[in-house]
Amino acid sequence: MQFCTKKSFISNRKQVERFLKKVYNYLNDIFTKRDVIVLKQIKFSFNRIVAFISALIAVFSAFIHGNGDHYRKNYIYLDAAYGIHERQVFDMYLPKSADGNTGLILFLHPGGWVAGDKEVYQNELEYWSSQGYAAAAMNYRFISRDDKISMKDEMKDISLALAKMKKLASRKGIDLENVLLTGGSAGAHLALLYGYAMVDEAPIEPVAVVSYCGPTKLWDETFINHNSFGNFNPDFIADLLSALTGVDFTADNIEPALPALKLYSPITHVNENTVPTVLAYGVVDDCVPYSTGAELDAELTKYGVKHDFVTYPNSGHGLNNDPDCDALARSYFVEYVQKYLP
Repeated sequence: MQFCTKKSFISNRKQVERFLKKVYNYLNDIFTKRDVIVLKQIKFSFNRIVAFISALIAVFSAFIHGNGDHYRKNYIYLDAAYGIHERQVFDMYLPKSADGNTGLILFLHPGGWVAGDKEVYQNELEYWSSQGYAAAAMNYRFISRDDKISMKDEMKDISLALAKMKKLASRKGIDLENVLLTGGSAGAHLALLYGYAMVDEAPIEPVAVVSYCGPTKLWDETFINHNSFGNFNPDFIADLLSALTGVDFTADNIEPALPALKLYSPITHVNENTVPTVLAYGVVDDCVPYSTGAELDAELTKYGVKHDFVTYPNSGHGLNNDPDCDALARSYFVEYVQKYLP
């Protein structure tokens, strides 16, 4: 364990997306239920139009603001679809200088599994592609009881996205052989769970994970009953985790969902073959308890897994009060990229 003491063109793209969605919603009001097939076709078409126009705006704005170098040096895919749901899109930068096997860094956004967007990682995609690595950030379907979308579906989304990324890269003569998964909060949980539990099914082999405050133990009493994400309302967290697992339970009685909660907890899947991991957790985090990060650290140590655990003594869930720890965690991020990706 390491203990430390230590706008862009996006707004234009969002305006276009909002306008097109208003048009779609208008059409949605016109059609009746008997026209549902036509409506789905229109929705699919508009998603494609949004992606195409957004890409044009991105390229134009980049050259206007002096960022055209990224487009000269990389194959860039913006809002590339890997499914028919509007959330099933990703951005990917592929260095044109890449030759043969190339490592991929996949960023998974935070948002409690029910919110957030890949746009928060645009700077990271630009940076890592400039270092010669493929870099991608993806959206995924949100957990929803009404739409019957659970953690199983979010895991599936990652596999679908990786398969599409690999296919697009192969068309450019690039083989995405390995992937390092990373993210913050819920995105870090997805990175840990996928990297630990889905290795045998992944289209691109996970070789490392970097977790910033990712939930590791979903059945943890503090995580359920004293969580700021639900405004410290245990029933809110229990309802969210019920949708996540697909098993209804209450904060007073988690027994019905305990097997599912364990199944979707990264700590459950640790063994001697677990991929190398960087963990970064804040001592005063009132969303993801620091103790659960420490428990994962202990479990990785128990099985002899290569890992580094960075403790932020003054930081909460945002990890924003320990700049020295930020520097240390970033150094481990760079080290793992250079060591485990080709």
